[in-house]
Amino acid sequence: MQNFTKLIISEDNYTVINAFISDIQCEGFFLIDTGATHSIVLGASTMYNGGQNDTNRNIVVNFEFIIKNEVFKHDFYLLGKSIKIKEYNLLGILGTDFLSKFRCIINYRNNIFYWNQPKKRAKNEANFSYPIHIGYYITQVSDLEYFAEK
Repeated sequence: MQNFTKLIISEDNYTVINAFISDIQCEGFFLIDTGATHSIVLGASTMYNGGQNDTNRNIVVNFEFIIKNEVFKHDFYLLGKSIKIKEYNLLGILGTDFLSKFRCIINYRNNIFYWNQPKKRAKNEANFSYPIHIGYYITQVSDLEYFAEK
């Protein structure tokens, strides 16, 4: 299974990837935002019934979505707004919670977005976040293997 997809850079230099949210049968783009702590699905509060309220009364839903034939399950905050970046209708924003959970690598030199499914942890293993590698230049195959093993 390929664990990467091509990054799309908008005219305004925003980084997006194509995805499909299977829970609401909607295809579009996710903005990759390394400054956002939480991932968000936009306009979904009117399309989806369900989810849990967090302590601040925000609605959090575990959506199943697909990037390049790989299925992801992740908790998203719902935001009842839509945002469009020029030619891209955004489904949502992938924040650092997603990027660290799936051990993502953003390779700006070659415009490639890599991910790995989270490793299963033993019950006694500490719960910690993986570092996010942004703008890392992969110069040889061993560089990519280094991150895949982490």
